[in-house]
Amino acid sequence: MEVKIAEFLVKLITYLFVYIIIVTIAGSFRAWVAYRWGDDSAANVSMMDLNPLVHIQPFCIFFLIFFDVAIGHYGEINTTLIMAPYRRIKITCIYLSSLFIYSLCALVSLVALIATCGLSAAVQAFFMLGNDDIRTHLYLAHSYPQSSSIALMFSFIFVSTAYLSISLGIIDLLFDSATIIRNRILSRQRDAGMSQFYIELLIPYLLIIIFHGPLRWLMTSLMVVGSYGIARLVGLG
Repeated sequence: MEVKIAEFLVKLITYLFVYIIIVTIAGSFRAWVAYRWGDDSAANVSMMDLNPLVHIQPFCIFFLIFFDVAIGHYGEINTTLIMAPYRRIKITCIYLSSLFIYSLCALVSLVALIATCGLSAAVQAFFMLGNDDIRTHLYLAHSYPQSSSIALMFSFIFVSTAYLSISLGIIDLLFDSATIIRNRILSRQRDAGMSQFYIELLIPYLLIIIFHGPLRWLMTSLMVVGSYGIARLVGLG
């Protein structure tokens, strides 16, 4: 029982530490990209700042602690402020900017994990990222008994960063897709009425139910294969 409590606390503290850092970076970068191309909505509410208090919401922390679900918080994108030329490309880049940061964080953390534990860590990471039961500090200690406690600590931070980055990236992509679909539907309806409520409520959750699992597996596979290739290329592990 004491071991499980200790493991839970290690996991919780690591998740919170990693979550605050990557959400702050991703939110700030997204606000900067939007501002760079004409939309100052997020910048006006200080979301370009690297202040975690601006980017973290209590309900996001609640879901992370009690449901092991990572959700980001970003300012609304006002697409009417994005001007030509290449307006659609700019809007797409703004929506994908946070996914880019999360993908980069996942890739870098997995390369760092391989550099710390060896090339075999890529296979271990793939299973750990997809299985909540073995995504623990204790599992890493059993898998790499020759590693020092410091190496194991950083390895778990790397795994946690990859897991949360992938989770945040997929959720972010699905919510942004829901926003685009919602705006397209509502723009064609003069008087949405109660249908607007159902559209805003149902579309995000339908997308999550249908696509979250496959997209998470796909992104995990891409990140693991990509990190393994980079590690081999630069001679790590």
